[in-house]
Amino acid sequence: MKILAFDQATVRTGYAFFEDNTMGAFGLIDLHKMKHGLNLRMDAMFQQMAEEVAKYQPDVIVIEDVAMQANPSGLIALARLQGMIIGYCVLHEIGCVILKPTEWRKACGFKQGRVKREQLKQQAIDFVKDVYHLQVSDDEADAICIGTAYVASLMAAGEEKNESDE
Repeated sequence: MKILAFDQATVRTGYAFFEDNTMGAFGLIDLHKMKHGLNLRMDAMFQQMAEEVAKYQPDVIVIEDVAMQANPSGLIALARLQGMIIGYCVLHEIGCVILKPTEWRKACGFKQGRVKREQLKQQAIDFVKDVYHLQVSDDEADAICIGTAYVASLMAAGEEKNESDE
């Protein structure tokens, strides 16, 4: 199974590609220099994400669910981008899985609760360094962790299925 995980955002989106439960590639779509307005940047981000989907031909796309933002316009923009991704998956018959930030962080063993955003980002970077021996940006780390959590859920579901077959 081919899985493409995104830590989607309107400025920097991390992605990670997994095939047969193994991470094969990762990267960053960085539009921070694009200053033409949020809607144009969001469209450009979606187009570049679609290029990654065309490149990797995943069976499933895993994205992070939209979380509450301090700025309401940020929340709306992320929800619109999420909707664009879901629509793309429907049109192209690609499975789409949405993981809550708390879900994938729990699967990776992160300390949560009263933890600042910077600490959560650092936990993701440290996780990727420990598990994959890679030095990556926080956005790439989040995408890798999102994909890792999804792969772990598939493996756990397979183990449960095997146990029930006995």
